Amino acid sequence: MDRLLTKCIVLVGLQIVTSNLSKYTRVEGDNLIVRCNATVLPDIEVYWAKNDSRHPFRQNGTDLLIFNIDRTYSGQYVCYALNMTDAPYFNATGANITIDVITVDVEYPAEIDRFNLGPTIIMENATFSIGCNFQAHPDPTWTIMNLNTGQAMMSATVSGDATLQSPSARCEDMGLWVCTGYNRLSHGKNVTRGANLTVLCPPRPVWGQSFSFEGSVGQPATVTLNFTSYPRPKRIWSRPDGQPMRVAISDWPDRTELVWDHWNPVKVSDFGNYTIMLQNEYGTYTATMQLTANGFPETPRDVHIYNVTDQSVTVRWTSGFDMGSQQHFIVMRLYNGNTFSSLTSYIYDNSTTHGINQTWTHVVNGLNENTFYNISVVAENQRGYRGFSQPITFTTQASPKNFDPLHPVSPGVVVGVVVGSVIVVLGICAALVFLLKWRRMRTSYEKA
Repeated sequence: MDRLLTKCIVLVGLQIVTSNLSKYTRVEGDNLIVRCNATVLPDIEVYWAKNDSRHPFRQNGTDLLIFNIDRTYSGQYVCYALNMTDAPYFNATGANITIDVITVDVEYPAEIDRFNLGPTIIMENATFSIGCNFQAHPDPTWTIMNLNTGQAMMSATVSGDATLQSPSARCEDMGLWVCTGYNRLSHGKNVTRGANLTVLCPPRPVWGQSFSFEGSVGQPATVTLNFTSYPRPKRIWSRPDGQPMRVAISDWPDRTELVWDHWNPVKVSDFGNYTIMLQNEYGTYTATMQLTANGFPETPRDVHIYNVTDQSVTVRWTSGFDMGSQQHFIVMRLYNGNTFSSLTSYIYDNSTTHGINQTWTHVVNGLNENTFYNISVVAENQRGYRGFSQPITFTTQASPKNFDPLHPVSPGVVVGVVVGSVIVVLGICAALVFLLKWRRMRTSYEKA
C-alpha cells in the first residue's frame, strides 16, 4: 500500500489546488475536476465510479472530469485501483482497491417545473385545483397563493410537487393565483408562475364593510362601499327621502363612493341615509349607507336682548345643527382680550330637530345694576364648541333709591316730623270727642 498515494488534487479553472476535501459543492453549470494521485503501474488501472444505480457512471484515469455539471451528478464517487496481475501486494488479480471517496453536491436556483390551474372560469361554490412542482437546492421557501388578495393555499420549505383541491369557491377567490418562491441562489428574486381564476358571482359587500360614515359641516367627506362581484355590477345611488343628490359619485372596479370635496363640502342637508343598488346578471344587492354628523355644533345666530332691568335681561337667539350630539347653550360675559365668564348654567336643547332653526328665550338673572355688559351665546356638545355668537352690549338700569342708613336725616327734621305727627293725632282725637258730645246733646233734646 505504500506505493499508492491517497492525495487528491482539485483543478479550478487553470489553477491546480491541492485539497484533502471529501465533499465538493458546485453550482449547476460549473466544472468539476478532481485528481486522484495514485502511483500508476502498467498492470494497475485507476478509474472513478459513482455509487448510484439510477445514474451509472465510470470514468477511467486519475482525473474526474465533469464539465457543465448538472444536478444528476450529485452523489458519492470512488477512486479505485484495479490489479490486473498477480502482484504480491494485492490480494488477488482483478480486485479493486479504494483510493479515495468523495461526495459531489450540485446546487441550483429555485425553479418551477410544472404549474396548472383549472378550471379557470367557474361559478361560485364550484371547485378548482392548483398544481405546482417546485424544485431547488439548497431548500427553498415557496407558497401557492392569490397574489391579489394575499390568501395562501399552502407553504413549504422543501422542494416538492403538490396538487391542491379548493373547497367551494367564493367570489373572493377570484384573482391571480401563483406558485412563487426562492432559495439562497435566487439572489432575493422570486421565481413565479401563475394563472387568473374568474369566479362568476352576484354583487355583495366585502367582509367588514362599514355602513355609517361621519362628516362635519363645511368639511370634505367620503362614503365608500367596497364590494365583490363579477361581472362588474351597475351602480345606482339615491336618497330614500327623495332629496336631491348634492354629491359627486366616483366608481371604481371594486368600490363606489360619494365624495364631498373642498369645493363642495358637507352641508346640513347632506346628513342622512343614502341607498346604493348593485346589479349584475347573477343578482342584485341593495344597502343603506349613512352620513352622520361629527364635530362642533353650529354657532348660535340672531342674538337679541330686551327687558333690561337693574338685575336681569332677556336674551333671544336662533340655534343651528347640533351635529348629532345633544347640545346646550351658555350665555357668556366677554371681557377685554380673550377673557370670559358664564352668566348662566347649561340651557339644554331638548328639541326633536337637533336644534336646527330653533328660537330660544332665556332670562339671565343676577346681574349688577348700572353695569356695562358685553355678552355672547355659545352652543356646546360632547366634542366642544365652534365659537361665540356675534356679541351684543347693554347697560343694566339703576335700582330705585331707598332709605340709606349710612346717610341719616338731621335731628331737627326728625323732631319736626314727630311734633307734627302728634298734633295731627291730637286734632283727630279732639274732633272725635266733640262729635260724641254733640250726638248726646241732640239725643237729650229730642227726648225732652
